[in-house]
Amino acid sequence: MIRDETAGRAAGVTKALLELYEVITHEFLAPNLREQFDTWQLLLRARNEGRLFSKIIWPKDPEMKEQVKRLHLLLTVKDSAANIPKNLEARRRLQFFTNSLFMDMPAAKPVSEMIPFSVFTPYYSETVLYSMSELLVENEDGVSILFYLQKIYPDEWANFLERIGRGESSEDDFKDSPTDTLELRFWVSYRGQTLARTVRGMMYYRRALMLQSYLEKRYLGGIEDANSAAEYIDTQGYELSPDARAQADIKFTYVVSCQIYGQQKQMKKQEAADIALLLQRNEALRVAFIHEEDGASGKEYYSKLVKADVHGRDQVVGHESSDN
Repeated sequence: MIRDETAGRAAGVTKALLELYEVITHEFLAPNLREQFDTWQLLLRARNEGRLFSKIIWPKDPEMKEQVKRLHLLLTVKDSAANIPKNLEARRRLQFFTNSLFMDMPAAKPVSEMIPFSVFTPYYSETVLYSMSELLVENEDGVSILFYLQKIYPDEWANFLERIGRGESSEDDFKDSPTDTLELRFWVSYRGQTLARTVRGMMYYRRALMLQSYLEKRYLGGIEDANSAAEYIDTQGYELSPDARAQADIKFTYVVSCQIYGQQKQMKKQEAADIALLLQRNEALRVAFIHEEDGASGKEYYSKLVKADVHGRDQVVGHESSDN
């Protein structure tokens, strides 16, 4: 049914249905019901003469063909327990996702037709990124934040070390590499109540839209039109696709309203440097803040919206002034 009808394929379908019929009647039916089936002379004669399921008619209904394609995919894609994540949080997310597939939802429109939306996160002076000193300082029980996270997330810690190309490393081993030190700060901050964690979570919207747009562009007739199971997960390069990136930026905007970011920059506070780092790591992130200047008639205040330019510096993309 997923291909054009031929005599050979029809014979194969007939054989498969006969085998399924035999399995059901001999393995699943109760003995009394099986005996009742055997008393049906018309059915018994057709089976003995080989006429059972011999006149297969290929369904022409597009919706039926679509369901058969999906069933074929589920039955032919092979997986093993080795591919199941060890991490409990990863399993929980996968379980939530698979359960959502059985929800009765209307068909989603393509990304190009969805309504654009914006997300705003208010921020004042909360922690943006943990510093190395905060990671290593010990509490009254002699336990540091880093040590605690290493013990409650041992698999994630091992994965982190593998990603940055290190084996079993201690805190002192990171001092020789500013890059690894920064990655360590992000790893810990993503597991605490920090602005960095919030930004990463919100930016997943953009990644999801890029991926969906990329797949819709690649498989115009639907993902099920791919010829092999390997093509279904061929998402390499979606984050580098100009079309997918542009589509996601049109549909999704994320702004963090850092009220005193301008003051923090002037005072050269660590929070300002960390916010600038988030801007550099997330090209679609925008930061809104109040900029204060001394004017001829007193204080002047400006509402600014900035992003990171190609050199990592703040680039103003929105500006509005008002006198106090």
